Amino acid sequence: MSKQVFSPVPWEVEHQIDEDGDHIWWVNATVMCFDPYNAQFISAAPDMYEALKAIIDSGDIPYCYTDKLVIKAKQAITKAEGGTP
Repeated sequence: MSKQVFSPVPWEVEHQIDEDGDHIWWVNATVMCFDPYNAQFISAAPDMYEALKAIIDSGDIPYCYTDKLVIKAKQAITKAEGGTP
């Protein structure tokens, strides 16, 4: 497994409505703005989401993956889609 180079979790989504009624969203993570690896991680997120969703949606999950791993993957997809895992 490769070494984690981005900021560790938790990454929290923040939401605010400004005085004009516009919705503002941002991610709150430790040293996020100062670490180029976080930018790479964020830019890869849509690809990782699509790949994970395709695996789960296919229903063709190898026997070596435990139920716990599948549940964790489904929770991550739910979170990415704006739900509560």
